[in-house]
Amino acid sequence: MNIKLRGHYWRRGSSWVVEIPCLDLISISGSLPEGFTSLTNRIINLAHPNECEINIEVGDSGIFHISSSDSQALIEIFDKCLHLRVATR
Repeated sequence: MNIKLRGHYWRRGSSWVVEIPCLDLISISGSLPEGFTSLTNRIINLAHPNECEINIEVGDSGIFHISSSDSQALIEIFDKCLHLRVATR
């Protein structure tokens, strides 16, 4: 099973905003590569202790997708984010 999560990126002034809405994750940085690195590190931290490799496919028009060879890790990350979202409401 190959799971991909969709994200968006755009420029705001001199910064880049990179977000994955379904995970409620956002990064604001001085460059686009820094934004993707920051977001990837946050996803990997959510996967801890199940370290996983995150792949980013950057597309046109501000769209990107993340995937992993470990689809189960992405499902667990999504589940953690969903529980965190519900707990804070």
